[in-house]
Amino acid sequence: MGNTEPPAGPWPVLVMQIDLDRPLPALPDRTTAGARYRTALVTARLHGAPVAVAQVKVTPGVATPAALLAALLWPSIANEVNTHLREDGLAEVTMLDPWQGLGNDTNGRGPACQRFSTAGLAGDDVTVVIPTVGTSPVLGDLVRSLLALPTRPAAIVVVDNDPAGRFVGPRLEREFADEPVLVVAAGRRGAAHARNVGAAVAETPVVAFLDDDVAVDPGWLGGLLRGFGRDSRVRCVTGLIMPASLDFPAQVRIQQFGGFDKGATPRLFDLAEHAAPHPLYPYLPGIYGSGANFAMRREVFVALGGFDERLGPGTATRGGEDIDLLMRTVLGGHMLAYEPQAMVLHHHRATDVDLRSAVFGYGLGLGAVLWKQTAGRETRRELAHRVPEGVRYLLGRSSPKNARIRGEAYPASLRMAEIAGIVSAPLGFARSRNHSSMS
Repeated sequence: MGNTEPPAGPWPVLVMQIDLDRPLPALPDRTTAGARYRTALVTARLHGAPVAVAQVKVTPGVATPAALLAALLWPSIANEVNTHLREDGLAEVTMLDPWQGLGNDTNGRGPACQRFSTAGLAGDDVTVVIPTVGTSPVLGDLVRSLLALPTRPAAIVVVDNDPAGRFVGPRLEREFADEPVLVVAAGRRGAAHARNVGAAVAETPVVAFLDDDVAVDPGWLGGLLRGFGRDSRVRCVTGLIMPASLDFPAQVRIQQFGGFDKGATPRLFDLAEHAAPHPLYPYLPGIYGSGANFAMRREVFVALGGFDERLGPGTATRGGEDIDLLMRTVLGGHMLAYEPQAMVLHHHRATDVDLRSAVFGYGLGLGAVLWKQTAGRETRRELAHRVPEGVRYLLGRSSPKNARIRGEAYPASLRMAEIAGIVSAPLGFARSRNHSSMS
């Protein structure tokens, strides 16, 4: 029968996508390895697109029938579902039928009912850039899924970030010889450098960036285009990033720590009417999204100087190159859209060693991004006034950053790893800057 509980750490979380156009499924009572679930993380889809994300408590070792799932799920997703229906010109609903879903209420019109602007953009206007060091077991699947999208990009550029170029290039070139897949060598390590190399060969108006350890939703590219259509001033779009699975304690901890998902509500960010009501904004880089899933107008990418090659994996800062560019986009006076319909699934790290390394790296990258901002006198003065609020945001029990770990037996060692990374940031950024100047 197998183990009924995980060997250590938090319980596994069931990760599911549910199509609200169809009858709801029952939730299983345990993982394939035999461990029981206590929580389900549900992405609710309607008309082929994700519209809501909710956590549902389940009874360990007991299957959750469809009727109970509908009752548990509906209060958490009702607002998002009805917002989507209004955007599609359809009537709102008051309940979720477990046996029919919302099929009858939406007249079975499905994806055809979505009429939205894409700012005049189409798939042919997008080049997808994927940096890799050749260790991701899902890279081939990612490229194949991009080629199979209903809205297909003009080109896919895989940047081989292994200086030796030993495996990735020849293998992909053989498999995708007849497809618009280009493999280029970065020449030296560094995720920021690799992304810049990929963007430099793009000839389309929009460049999209993905990590090599994600899986794209069929509506991913259409969602990015919808994000550009939210407002004619949008120059950058980030998307929803959900976990592919949360079966191991380290994966659950990463999700507790912050994960990557920013919810299922579309948002706009700028320095004017769409400024977030937070005292640290716009120096709140985690709010905008992640480099694992975003797209930018190429002329804006070039004007901003692309990714800062002193930041990110492969440098002494270990991270931050993505949140730095997204924050600079808003600071530069551009509008950024968060579009949850552009969804990918991320394969979280599964070991405790990887978890501690990742948390330290997130802290180091974040600290380096903020330390970089102190180079300018006016910015340094502005940030100095925000230090107390920043400390409260980082450490406060009531901080939204810590909402997911409040009340949980979250290891103090992981909190200390993040703080150690932030404290190490000035030295890490200096080392990375010196290395870049000698390259």
